[in-house]
Amino acid sequence: MGKICKPELSFEKEFGAEAEYGLGNWNHAVAMTEKEKEPSQGQLFFYNLVMAQRGELPDVLLKWPDNYLGTFEKIGPDTPVLTIKRMNELYWALGDMTFAERAAMQALVFSPMNRNVKMVKRLAEINLTTGNKAAAEKYLRLLDKTAVYGRWAAEMRQNSDFYKRKALMTNHKDTLRLSDNAHLIMMELLDSNPDNTVALDYLLCSDLLLKDITNFKRDYDRYCMPSARGKHEMRMKTLYQQALMIWLAGTDAPQEEWQRYIKMPSELQRFQAYSHMRGNPAFKDTYWYWFDTHK
Repeated sequence: MGKICKPELSFEKEFGAEAEYGLGNWNHAVAMTEKEKEPSQGQLFFYNLVMAQRGELPDVLLKWPDNYLGTFEKIGPDTPVLTIKRMNELYWALGDMTFAERAAMQALVFSPMNRNVKMVKRLAEINLTTGNKAAAEKYLRLLDKTAVYGRWAAEMRQNSDFYKRKALMTNHKDTLRLSDNAHLIMMELLDSNPDNTVALDYLLCSDLLLKDITNFKRDYDRYCMPSARGKHEMRMKTLYQQALMIWLAGTDAPQEEWQRYIKMPSELQRFQAYSHMRGNPAFKDTYWYWFDTHK
């Protein structure tokens, strides 16, 4: 007989966030994370997934000093199963069906007895999105034979509008890649559909967590500024405005450039004040403070 052990509360919290997210109880997943003084990586991961799909990821990126998006993870032989399962959710939300399918397959293989209904459901959804009806039916027929998930399978066959909308956010470029470099994946998704806000915010926020202002500016120019590619409005977020100010100040940009990029006069006034007192905790809600103080 096994030993009686205390529950590992950190895992319980991670599993709780994952369960609430998977069940669609996004408000519960958010509340569970926000009540924690120092949320776990798993809690932050699902919290950010919710916020990104609500268009609010830039608004909460600095809520915790060491935030976690999952975009720097790569799947390899030593990757924990929990991370692989998370990556499946990230790729699905971003719209990359190739890597979502890869992660789902791996999670299924690494599950006890190679059984994982959640991954079978995801594989069905992926193929419904890509239009591979034969492959989708393979997985749906497996679910048809279960007492619990048969109804779900029947409902998915009637949910074509959702998967058509999902297909608009997928990668239409060649998906043969040498590695799962999330930056390249997100760029390809945005090149396929510039209105994929989830991929856009994950891309820009990942740049900012790396303090990579040069790549942030390049990505912002490519996907957020008005252009002939169909983008008519800038992605106006306080976080992005603050990061742009760092680039503009660091490159001694002319006044015309400041006027072109900075559309929040109140934030510009705060930046001018911060420039005279760098590192002052009075500005701890800003990217400037995080950029200067976070190691």
